[in-house]
Amino acid sequence: MTIEEIKEELEMSGIEMEHVSKLVRMCKRSEFDPKELDIRLMKWGYPKVFTIYDDEDEDEI
Repeated sequence: MTIEEIKEELEMSGIEMEHVSKLVRMCKRSEFDPKELDIRLMKWGYPKVFTIYDDEDEDEI
């Protein structure tokens, strides 16, 4: 995902701009890690945005 796509996805999910900015900076410093972003979001009280289906996929195995 590009930085713009990540930013757009976060904004559409209702994430506060302060947190969007922090996550975008994090992505610019290192590569896109959807699990790490979702962990950070959950610590702030948001639902997962990037790995919402990961838990269901693991149950099917």
